Amino acid sequence: LVVDGPTFEFKGQTAIGGQGQNNLSFNKGKLTFEPNDHPKSAFTAFANVHFAANLAITEPEGAYYRKSLEAVTIDGANTYRGLVVVDEVTPYDLTIAGVGVNAANCTDILHDGVFAYDPETNTLTISGNYTYDDWIVENSIEDLTINVSGNSTLMSTSISTMIRLFANTTITGGKLTLKKVYEDFGGIGIFLGVEEGAATLTIKDADIEMVGDNFYYGITGEERSSLIIDNSDISIPACDDGCICDWSGITLSNCYIEQPEASVIKANGIYGTDDNLVGTGGVTETLVIKAGEMTGIDELGVRNEELGVGNGQSSMVNGQSTYDLNGRKVTTPEKGKIYIINGKKVKR
Repeated sequence: LVVDGPTFEFKGQTAIGGQGQNNLSFNKGKLTFEPNDHPKSAFTAFANVHFAANLAITEPEGAYYRKSLEAVTIDGANTYRGLVVVDEVTPYDLTIAGVGVNAANCTDILHDGVFAYDPETNTLTISGNYTYDDWIVENSIEDLTINVSGNSTLMSTSISTMIRLFANTTITGGKLTLKKVYEDFGGIGIFLGVEEGAATLTIKDADIEMVGDNFYYGITGEERSSLIIDNSDISIPACDDGCICDWSGITLSNCYIEQPEASVIKANGIYGTDDNLVGTGGVTETLVIKAGEMTGIDELGVRNEELGVGNGQSSMVNGQSTYDLNGRKVTTPEKGKIYIINGKKVKR
């Protein structure tokens, strides 16, 4: 059943009732329900009640339809039987598990304490675990911050992208686990893409771990998207088309690639020594990026006994490529700096 405006007023036991398996959708308009002496609830016996992004239950504050009760509720445990008003609210370009975020629901978007959006700070907070059968977060708000509180896990039960981004976004906070709970090929951890201009995904002071087999991609973008990883731990299992790929630019700051050994950033992704994207071809190890400085570097710059060099001299053999500590290829190494040559750290 679709409510398509303009204004509806009801008085009685219920405003709109279903038969348990039906869905109710509000596309536009205003609805007022005034109960009689023996009320049930404004909406009863629907499988789901869906509101357009700019509509919500505005009276009473905090009220919503709960499937398990098949009725309107405020506290999530008891049926609310009083006055209900559905009216227009301010929408935000953010969707969580198919629910449009707006001024009425932003403090607890899914009414389970996991997702909250603060328009004043432009911050989406994730606190806890959530499982869904489609994309979980979709953002088009410019310069959104996603703050992960503690250890939180998003689980996907279908071939989908868990976090879809269409604007500059920063992920920060605690540890976010993106878990795939099906075995078929498919699924993406995080995707950033824009139709015009450019956008950047920044992962700063946060840890992201992807768990599961047969992902298509790990963290991926497109030709107008760039990726910055700053002081963060990242773990991505082998992916069919690459763990980190399809970016216009990738920057590692205050972190380094720990595994696979001698992996480098070049072109649009992170590659192994066989020139395949890490996660594909013969490079099927888990991609691990660690926060902090590379191991094997002491206060003098190089642990020479490990590298087999002394007095700051390079052990480079002619013809071997040289990379900086962020994995970028260097054509003209500078004296006194530390580089990666043949998978080892060397001071020129």
